[in-house]
Amino acid sequence: MSSLDTQKLNTIFELLENPRRRYVLYSLRRNAASMELDSLAERVAELEASDASARADDDHVRTVRVALHHVHLAKLADAGVVSHEPGRETVELAETEGFDRFLDQAVRVDCPM
Repeated sequence: MSSLDTQKLNTIFELLENPRRRYVLYSLRRNAASMELDSLAERVAELEASDASARADDDHVRTVRVALHHVHLAKLADAGVVSHEPGRETVELAETEGFDRFLDQAVRVDCPM
């Protein structure tokens, strides 16, 4: 993501509107920008459990992993925010211009870490 325009701003807001995607980004940022998919799913499930709306049991972790694999990581990768290819087990936070300041604000507002 280079300089911001209306379309890029809309993409940023769309990405950050989903708590699960925000938790992915928070986790990657906190863990040196790279995590194995299983560890990432566990961390996201823990963060969701801290919201008291879900439990971080094995079933929930599996549910999160499937959703990350089939929905959220693809959306984040398409936007250039993370690097993840189907079949790879590593997810990496990408260098993005303009996105970081929005992620910083989101972390300040709702990050339970």
